[in-house]
Amino acid sequence: MRGELAALDALPTLDADDRARIRGELCELLEDWRGRLVAQARQILRRLLTRRARFVPDTRDGTLGYRLEAEGTIRPLFGAFEPQVASRSRGRLQSS
Repeated sequence: MRGELAALDALPTLDADDRARIRGELCELLEDWRGRLVAQARQILRRLLTRRARFVPDTRDGTLGYRLEAEGTIRPLFGAFEPQVASRSRGRLQSS
């Protein structure tokens, strides 16, 4: 283990300019990643929500806040899958 620690000490260090440049590049990448995730989340919500979501004022335990009300469907999650309705009749499974 001492040898590994000594090897780490022998590695070159980054100067302040390099650290600032790398930090800037990482921040840009993270912002781009965040923007892409937000865009994808909006697309998913548009497909799943059947009506506009609403924030309704609400009081719970004496604290004023808001309640989110929304209606949606999970049908888009299944793509072209056509659900079968099954029922039992006299112990046999029948699908329609």
